[in-house]
Amino acid sequence: MRILYVSNKPSPRGCGIAEFGRLQSEALRRAGADVTLWEASYPTYLPDDSADYDVLHLNYHPVTINHILPQHLPKGPLLSCHFHETHPHWWERGQFPVLWDAIPPRHRYSSEPGEGVVSHPIGVPDYVPLEPLVRRTGPVLIGHTGLRGDGLDRVIPVCQKRGWVLSRSEKWLPMEEEIERLARCDLIVVHYHGGYSGQSMGVTTAIASLRPVLINSNRMLHTL
Repeated sequence: MRILYVSNKPSPRGCGIAEFGRLQSEALRRAGADVTLWEASYPTYLPDDSADYDVLHLNYHPVTINHILPQHLPKGPLLSCHFHETHPHWWERGQFPVLWDAIPPRHRYSSEPGEGVVSHPIGVPDYVPLEPLVRRTGPVLIGHTGLRGDGLDRVIPVCQKRGWVLSRSEKWLPMEEEIERLARCDLIVVHYHGGYSGQSMGVTTAIASLRPVLINSNRMLHTL
């Protein structure tokens, strides 16, 4: 089976949507599929031979490949799409993305449950830290992941009060390196309070480190 996997090109600061596309396309290859990962960040559209594939899958987010419209999709391939964010307004006000009706209902996927989509939660990266954590001496080391820094205004004061050390994201690291960094921590805190829709890949990265993870009840974590 030949799959054209359409995603976006990561920015210099990194991009979780692009990273999800990379990991999922690699998983499909390991499952035996012939996958071409096509980076379609604007102004790039689909390749000239897109009609020759068996499946055309879109790794869709409104701010990444929203320029690809139904008229750009070829006839022939099975069409599928992962909608990273869904919103109640889509159903309440009929404000669906224009790609919505172009994708067969049974091939609409989303990271969060919703009407008219197949729930496909963000998976934990298939990577095991190279060395098991040995018992450390010294202050407790608290881990945090994510360049946006959501929740640090709650975490930093606690660390300062308790005399704990904070290990936070200073720059975008390859997935494997980020997991190794988190694996050296005693506890990882994922405490979002932004109101974004969609589900967090930061928390699944933290889980991959095999360390205890403390989360709150934010919308971006509710599938856990």
